[in-house]
Order: sequence, then structure tokens, then C-alpha cells
Amino acid sequence: MKNTFKFSVLVFLMSTSMVFAKEIKPVEDFPRAIKEIMTYFEKATEDVAFDEQKSVKVIFTVNSDNEIIVLDVRTTDGEFKGFVKSTLNSKTIDTGDLIPGKQYAFKVVVK
Repeated sequence: MKNTFKFSVLVFLMSTSMVFAKEIKPVEDFPRAIKEIMTYFEKATEDVAFDEQKSVKVIFTVNSDNEIIVLDVRTTDGEFKGFVKSTLNSKTIDTGDLIPGKQYAFKVVVK
């Protein structure tokens, strides 16, 4: 009886210590990264005039060198899609808080 009690207490202590173990996840600072990405658009649109307001969703990821890789631009306008890709592809982001390989999305409105 005494050994059974000790064994059950031991099992209980081991199981509760495992419950409190946490996995450490990297910090993401997506809003700061978007501000930095928008500076690329501001520089690129200084010399370009569009006939109408364009609004698209951009899906991208970041590689291990913190370079932007555009995966998709949700628009049917091929010229504007090329403009967005050429503006962002292979540009380096100084914010190293984004997780490489994870997909991110944001909306771009160009007037």
C-alpha cells in the first residue's frame, strides 16, 4: 500500500511538470514589416501614374536572408501584377522578426 501511494504521487508530479512546459515561439512584428514594405511602394509610385485606384491582395513569404518573395498578387491586371512583383521581389526587409517560409498577406491600395 505504501509503495502504491509513493508510485501514484511520483506519477502525478511527473505529469504536472510536463503540462507546464512551454514551447518558445519566435516573435512576429508584421505591422512594422508592412510599414517597411510600403516604403518600397511609395518610392516606386513616385514616377508612375495610374488611371484609376488599384486595390490588390499580396501574398508573400520571407526567406532566411530576409528577402521578400511574392507568391501571388490577386488581380487580373497583368501589368499591375508585374509592377507589384518587380517592386517587392528580392527586396530585403530589415525587420528580422518574420518567420522564414510562413505566408503573409496584406492589401495594397495605389491611387
